[in-house]
Amino acid sequence: MRALAEWTWNDYPDSSFTLQADNDKKNMPSSTDRPVTQPLLMLTTWPDREAAERAAEDWVNKRLAACVNILPRMQSIYCWDGELQHGEEHQILIKTDSRRADALQQAIVEAHPYECPEIIRLEISGGHEPYLNWITTGTSA
Repeated sequence: MRALAEWTWNDYPDSSFTLQADNDKKNMPSSTDRPVTQPLLMLTTWPDREAAERAAEDWVNKRLAACVNILPRMQSIYCWDGELQHGEEHQILIKTDSRRADALQQAIVEAHPYECPEIIRLEISGGHEPYLNWITTGTSA
């Protein structure tokens, strides 16, 4: 028996390798095998806490979000209409599901006092499985 280091690609007939590779491809998950739903973290900001709380309660009550975190006031520095701006606002973290993301985004736009609100979607690629399932359950209509 030869040691593993002594084997070369020449030891395998091309047809056998191709057949095995083709069989491996058939057993690999495709993009259609992905889950229909994906947990997401959506980010936005809000200028005042009370209005942010009202909006968050509405999103959770409508099952657009499983959970909303409103962080303490922070300083934001940005350029708007060509001028440097300084403002205080709250960062909002929203746990939702890909099935509800479009409706949640529309609800944010409708309730938001800014002309161009921050809305960023981040896919959650992993985490504590029971928590991720809770997000999905919490946003099921």
